Amino acid sequence: MRGKSTTHALIDMLHHWNSALDNRKSVRLLFVDYAKAYDHVDHSTVVRKLINFGVRDILIRCICSFLIDRQQRVKMCAAFSSWVMLSGSMPQGSLLGPLTFIDLIDDLTTGCMTHKFVDDTTLSEFINKGEPSKMDLNLTKLLDWSSTNHMNVNIKKTKEIIICPSNSNVFSILRL
Repeated sequence: MRGKSTTHALIDMLHHWNSALDNRKSVRLLFVDYAKAYDHVDHSTVVRKLINFGVRDILIRCICSFLIDRQQRVKMCAAFSSWVMLSGSMPQGSLLGPLTFIDLIDDLTTGCMTHKFVDDTTLSEFINKGEPSKMDLNLTKLLDWSSTNHMNVNIKKTKEIIICPSNSNVFSILRL
């Protein structure tokens, strides 16, 4: 959305986390990183979702033209590699790249508060004292969605944090 930024997303998340802590709830967070997110975008999945959104045919054809028959090569000093045809992927640095990626992740739901900012996803669970966490179910939903949409979670860069109310003197950082 025009005028929105990562700052807006961070302020919204911090507001929810602090509100939960003020209400004596623990906060369990999962910061999800998709491995080479733009490189793994499946074009047929994006087109199917655009059709499901009811996007006009002429716009879908324009986006298809933007996505298909893309080539790349590498330049090192004065030397160039051969051109390679790309299958899948989304051009980074373009105006349509992030918009198309947002279309891809729009239907990602997990059962807990989910903040999505282009290719960054954060799951937030608020847990009352004595209640069990359901983050494993939320993670399963995220992994199922990721598999269906041909996206790969980067386990090494995905991080989990649990923050408890201040009087419990507990702050844990866990790795997935």
